[in-house]
Amino acid sequence: MKKKFGNAARVAGRARESQEDGDANMKYPMTRAFVILIAGLTACGALSAPPKAETLRGQVKNGTPKGKPVSNLAVQLQTLDLDGKIAKVGETTTDARGKFSFRVAGDDKRYHKAIVPFGGAQYESSPVFAGHGHKLEPVTVMVFETASDATKISVDMHHVIIEPLTDEKGNKDADTWSVKEIIAMNNAGDRAYVGKEKDATGKSRTIRFSLPPGYEKVQPEEGLMECCTVITEMAMYDTMPMNPGQKVYVFSYQLPAQKLKDGWRRRVDYPTGQAMVVAKGDDIALSCPQLGPQKTTDLGQGTMTFVKGESLKAGTELAVKIKSADLGNPGGPLLIGTIVGLTLIFGLIAFAMRSKAKQHRTPAAGRTTASELPQPSRNDLLDRIADLDDQFEASNIEEAEYRKQRDHLKSQLERR
Repeated sequence: MKKKFGNAARVAGRARESQEDGDANMKYPMTRAFVILIAGLTACGALSAPPKAETLRGQVKNGTPKGKPVSNLAVQLQTLDLDGKIAKVGETTTDARGKFSFRVAGDDKRYHKAIVPFGGAQYESSPVFAGHGHKLEPVTVMVFETASDATKISVDMHHVIIEPLTDEKGNKDADTWSVKEIIAMNNAGDRAYVGKEKDATGKSRTIRFSLPPGYEKVQPEEGLMECCTVITEMAMYDTMPMNPGQKVYVFSYQLPAQKLKDGWRRRVDYPTGQAMVVAKGDDIALSCPQLGPQKTTDLGQGTMTFVKGESLKAGTELAVKIKSADLGNPGGPLLIGTIVGLTLIFGLIAFAMRSKAKQHRTPAAGRTTASELPQPSRNDLLDRIADLDDQFEASNIEEAEYRKQRDHLKSQLERR
């Protein structure tokens, strides 16, 4: 610190010496004030050097064997602050080998990601930090050719949670029920899948999610955006291409209790490895010929009743009979608790964390317990923040809940 203040101290000393001359204080009043200001700002660190600029290097790769060249592709760099606001946007093009680079500031309060449009879809790199001890690793953006062959599309797991709708205080609405579906899908091909059928606007109806009769208020959540979904009387469609690998979709809707008197009915859209319908409570009875006998378990959230089946063919009609009018106890976060329990059992949390970064590969199947879940890295947390921002921008999450979850993720990020 002494060396840092050397020049300022010497200048300040000369100013004091000049004050001994009767005219100096009047002749150089601004010089004296400026010297004192500089010395003070230096002591406070206000003149510290700006973040050092670094070079972010990246490469676009075509994940489809014998795919088109990736030279001369447009690449956009987005720099975002921790609140998800875009602070800066840069553009460039790839060279003959698909490589690109950007100059970025070494600021750990912002992160960067590269975006590449290709074949009617948009592909992103993982978010990265620069500066303050963070090594700026090269990024890779995988792109794919497209195909309309649905034979490579299947469902690994399909979980459905049904319970009475509750308000913020936990009071049940006896006339309305809530249904949430969690679907882990797999594209086993080496091309991004797009549907053959198109809607009136020309968008491809890519992934179909059949809906039960009488549904109301469909809410796209994880893996879906309102801007890119089409809802009809019988189904909801995602119009975005599905990349090779695995992807988790989550959506919810409501059903009038009157419609559930005959049970919950749902068509199986794709070959499905495992399907489960869940209800929570102590006096629940479920039956479904297509899924097998009723079972119960306790996940620390109370008794959970479910029916489960495996190896279901596309086109199978699920018909679940519900024998109780009460699927939960008012006053607690029943739906959230049930979902958390399910995801811990079947590994959906770990699955979702790695599927975004590794969509060009298909991870090995298997179950993951809570103790085996990996601790999220900075990039994992940034992925979660980016997904949360997308949900908020698409009006898929209430602002209060969005702020709460975002603050929690930011606090974890700042501790990394």
